[in-house]
Amino acid sequence: MAGPSSAAEPLRHGKEALEAGKFDEAERWFRITRRDFPKNTEGTEALVQETFLLVSRELSSLKLASLWREGANWAESVEKSSASAQQKKAKAYESKALEAIGGIRDITPKLLGLSSVALSLNFNVGMEGLEADDIRNRLKKGEWVEEDDASRLERAEFLANYLGFLATIFDHLDDRMFNNPHEGKVRAPVLFNSLGTRLYIANQKKPTTEQSRLAKRCFDRVLELTSGTPYDKQRQEALDFLAKMDAKKSAAATPVKAAAKDWVCPVDGKTMDPNWKFCPFHGAKLGKKKK
Repeated sequence: MAGPSSAAEPLRHGKEALEAGKFDEAERWFRITRRDFPKNTEGTEALVQETFLLVSRELSSLKLASLWREGANWAESVEKSSASAQQKKAKAYESKALEAIGGIRDITPKLLGLSSVALSLNFNVGMEGLEADDIRNRLKKGEWVEEDDASRLERAEFLANYLGFLATIFDHLDDRMFNNPHEGKVRAPVLFNSLGTRLYIANQKKPTTEQSRLAKRCFDRVLELTSGTPYDKQRQEALDFLAKMDAKKSAAATPVKAAAKDWVCPVDGKTMDPNWKFCPFHGAKLGKKKK
């Protein structure tokens, strides 16, 4: 049977991959570690490290999808074929974001099942390839970006989100984001608020009972962790999200009058509750269907 020393080996491989800037490889080693050693300290750290990568991947994929779509909108008036290719890129990154949120859905119950995630961590991150402002600006202007530059932009966007997320988790100042080692105690309320937020936003786009339930459990955990500090910022943020979820649930339970069938969202044309002023999904002001 594998012992504690065995658990340290795959975790070490994962942290070495992080230091080398090989994030896909690091994620794979962390997944192996927490799968094979779920009850060890190493397994818990691997679970938390994998979470950092998944959240950052989802955030960066959404940002990249937005950048490519912005470029496509500019290119539309100049070159139709280029705009079409850029739209395909945007959809590809949206798919990557969905894949990452799927990983977050899978990993969140495991984190919620732990007695504590407030680990003291110390690790290095390979930060080569952080700069890609030139590529980002070209893309925003509608220029086509070749594959090598697109890969550079993808790495830079991931690094920016990953380092920013670590700084938030450890409560580091901005000037420490780019310095190794990354060390400190994981702020559990911040982690669970982040997970709840990602799940909540994903649920606005594609509602599922599982996502809604997991988001609520994350926010409820924040309330448990901050029960002794009623005005803690993380607690107030969790309360705000829970209030939104309760309001939406109540609104969904309110029957729509048949006479209000023409009260619609201007974005997708879907019928809305006549008591609502704005679409809960798009934020657009509701109005009567155009005849």
